[in-house]
Amino acid sequence: MKKIKIIGSLLLLFTAITFTSCENEPIDPAIDLTNPGNTSGQFTATIGSDNFNANQLIDAELKDTPLGTQLTIIGVTTAGKTMSIVVMNPTIGTRTATSNESSLLTFDYAASANDIYSSYNTTNSQYSGVLTISQFNIASKKISATFSYTGYGALSSTTQIQVTDGKLTNITFDDLTTGGNNPNPNPTAVFKADFNNATWNATQYQAIVSGNIIQIVGTKSNGETFAFIVDGATTGTYPANDNLLSYTPSNSDYSYWSNNISNPTENTGSITISNINTTAKTISGTFNFKGYWSDADVTTIPPVQFTNGVFTNIPYINQVQTGDTFYAKVGGVEFVDVDILTAEFSLNNQDWLSIAAQNAASNSITISVRSNVAAGTYPITGNVSADNAQGVYSVTGGTDYQSISGSVTIISKTIDHIKGTFNFVASDGTESVTISAGEFDVDY
Repeated sequence: MKKIKIIGSLLLLFTAITFTSCENEPIDPAIDLTNPGNTSGQFTATIGSDNFNANQLIDAELKDTPLGTQLTIIGVTTAGKTMSIVVMNPTIGTRTATSNESSLLTFDYAASANDIYSSYNTTNSQYSGVLTISQFNIASKKISATFSYTGYGALSSTTQIQVTDGKLTNITFDDLTTGGNNPNPNPTAVFKADFNNATWNATQYQAIVSGNIIQIVGTKSNGETFAFIVDGATTGTYPANDNLLSYTPSNSDYSYWSNNISNPTENTGSITISNINTTAKTISGTFNFKGYWSDADVTTIPPVQFTNGVFTNIPYINQVQTGDTFYAKVGGVEFVDVDILTAEFSLNNQDWLSIAAQNAASNSITISVRSNVAAGTYPITGNVSADNAQGVYSVTGGTDYQSISGSVTIISKTIDHIKGTFNFVASDGTESVTISAGEFDVDY
C-alpha cells in the first residue's frame, strides 16, 4: 500500500479542496512494534502533571525517502501509552514543528485508542513543537535531544495537552538507509524547470513506482519541492489536470498545482514519461503545467506557468504492497483492486481521511471520512458540507459517480490505522451505480 499525501483522483469528491501535509509522514514512518525494538537509551517527558517514561519499548529507524532521510522514534510505556516523533533530514540543532516535507517535524501521543493527540492544530492548520538535537551520530547510530509541544485532540483541537521536558537520551536507531546521507546516488541525474524568469534546479530527487502509480519528487535544501503523482506506470504523455503536478514554496503548507479548482477540465499542461530503465532503476521525462494556488480561500494569488521541465535519470524504487485490504462490489460484481492509497487533506479547515482503491482498468472507489470521527456509523446523504462520510466511484475516461446515499461504519481507528465497512449509491446526474459489501483495513 502507498501512503500518498496528495492524489488527483481524490479531487473528485469536492469542488473546493486544499491539501495539507499528512501529520504522520511524507512517505512511511511506520515501525513494526511487534519487533522488540532497541532497548538502549531513554525516552521521557512530562505531560501536564504526569510523567511519560517509555520503559516498555523504544524503537527508532532511519530510512531513505524521496526527500532525504527520515528518522522515526516511538516510545511505549508499560501502561501502553505511546509517543512518536518524526523528523526529516535530522541534524544537530533546533527546529520547530512543520509540515514542510524536507524539514518535516511532527509529534504524536496516544494515551489510549480513544485519547489521541497530534502536534497539528486542525483549527488554524498550524504545527506546534520544538526539537533540539544535541547528538546525531550515524557511525554510532545514536541520537540525543530535548523537545516540547502542544498536543491537540483528534476529536477537537480545543482539547489540548502540554508536553514539556521531553528528553531522548542516547537512543539507538536502526540505519536502514542504502546510500548513507546522499539521497542522489546517480550523479547524472537532473531535475529542473523554468518559472518566474529563472531556472530551478533540485538538489535532491527520487521516484517511486508502485502498481499503476509513479511518484516523482525533486527538492532543494530550503524546502522548495516539485512533486508529481502520475496515474500510469509506463512511458507516455499524461495530462496534468487528470494527474497531480505540484510545486510547493519553502515553508508553505500550500502548493501551486495542476488542477484548476474553478475549472477542473482545463488543460493545464502535461507530463511525459520518456524512459523507465528497469536495469539502472532510473526514470526520465519532461513536464510543463500551469500551477494554481491550492488554498481555495485565497483568490488573489495568480497562477504560475512552469515550463521546460526536465527530469533525467532520477533513481526510483519499487514500492510493494503491504497487508492492507480493500473489498467492494460494483453493481454486484467484485471490484478487484491492484492499488490501495490513503491520503489526508483539508477542506474549509476540516481535515479528511480518504481510502482509495484502483483496479487494473484504472477505475477507482474512494471513501472519505472526517479525520476526527471515532468508531461508529456515519450516514451518507450527498451533503458534502454536513456529512461525516462521502464516497465516489470513478470510471476511467472521466465518468464520476458521487455518493448520494449510504453509510460508512468505522469499526476501529487508531493514530495510523483504520478499519471499516461501507456501501453507497452514487450518481453522475444521469444514472446511478450501487457500491456494496465494502470493507477496508488499512494503515494511513
